[in-house]
Amino acid sequence: MKLATSFTGTRGLRFPAPDVSRGLMLLFIALANIPFWTIVTRSSVPGDAVDTAWLWLRTLLVDHRAYPLFSLLFGFGLATMVNRRIAFGTQSYLQSLPGVEAAREPTPQEESWAREQATVDARRLVRRRGAWMILFGAAHAALFSGDIIGTYGLAAVVFAGWLTRKHRKRAMAVSAVVTAATISTMYTMGSHVAAQGLTAAAVMKQGAGESATTLLSYVSGSITSWAGNSVATVLFSMVVPAMFLGARLADTDLIAHPERHRRLLTAVGLGGLGIGAAGGIGYGLWATGGTLAAWTAPLHEVTGLAGACGWLAL
Repeated sequence: MKLATSFTGTRGLRFPAPDVSRGLMLLFIALANIPFWTIVTRSSVPGDAVDTAWLWLRTLLVDHRAYPLFSLLFGFGLATMVNRRIAFGTQSYLQSLPGVEAAREPTPQEESWAREQATVDARRLVRRRGAWMILFGAAHAALFSGDIIGTYGLAAVVFAGWLTRKHRKRAMAVSAVVTAATISTMYTMGSHVAAQGLTAAAVMKQGAGESATTLLSYVSGSITSWAGNSVATVLFSMVVPAMFLGARLADTDLIAHPERHRRLLTAVGLGGLGIGAAGGIGYGLWATGGTLAAWTAPLHEVTGLAGACGWLAL
C-alpha cells in the first residue's frame, strides 16, 4: 500500500489562534513591503510628523517581525500536518494487513512498520509541498523579486526529514549556527552601511535596483535576484530557527488550547513585544534620519523573533 496523495486524513479541528495570527501576519507583510513599492514606483513620501511616527511604529513592531511570525506559523502548520498524516497513515497501513479486519491485533513489529511507512509518506508530502512553494515563488518572483514563498519552500524541502522525525537536537544545533551566522552577516552589513554613511532611503533605493529597459530584462533580473535571496535568507536570517520553534509548538497545547495558558501567553506576548521593540530602537533612529551603528542591524534582526513570539502569544 502506498499513500501518495496529499490528503492528511479526515478533516481536523481548526485552531483559532494560528488562524488569527495568519491574518495579522499577512497584514504585517503588506505593511512591511510598502517601502519597496514607494521606491519602485517613485512615489513621493512626505516627511511630516505622521510619517515619522509611522516609521517608528513599523520599525519597532512590524519590520523583521512579520516574517519570523510567518516562519513560526509555517513550522506549526507543517508539524501539525505531519502529526495528522502519520496518525492517519499508520492506521491506514495497519488496516491493510491480512487478518486485521477479522479483529486480529497487529504485532509490535507491524505497528512499527506501519508508523515508519506513514512517516516516510509524511516526509514526501512535506517535500512535495515545499517544491510547489518554490515553483509558485518563482512565478511570483517574475513580478516581485522580494518574494518570500520560495524561501519557505526551500526550508521545507531541506528539512522535511528532520520535521517528520522530530530531530530536535539537530534542529537546535542548526538554529544556533544559523543565528550566529545571521548576527555575523548583519553586523558586517551594518558596519559597511555605517562606514559609508548611507541613509535608510539610500539603502532602500539600492535594494530596489535600477529600472529594467525591457520586460524580459526585468523578469530575468527579478528571478535571478530572487533565487540568490531565497538561499541567503535561509542561511542568514531567523527563518529556520523560527520554523523549528513553530514546529516544536505543534507538539504542545500552547497554541491549540491557549485558554489553558493565559498567564504564560500574556507574559510572553508583552515580554516578546517589549524585547522586539527595544531591539528596534537603534534601527528606528536610522530609519527616521539618524546614523546607523553597526550593532543595531543584528540586534534588530535577532529580536525580531522575540517580537514575533509576542504577536503569536497575544
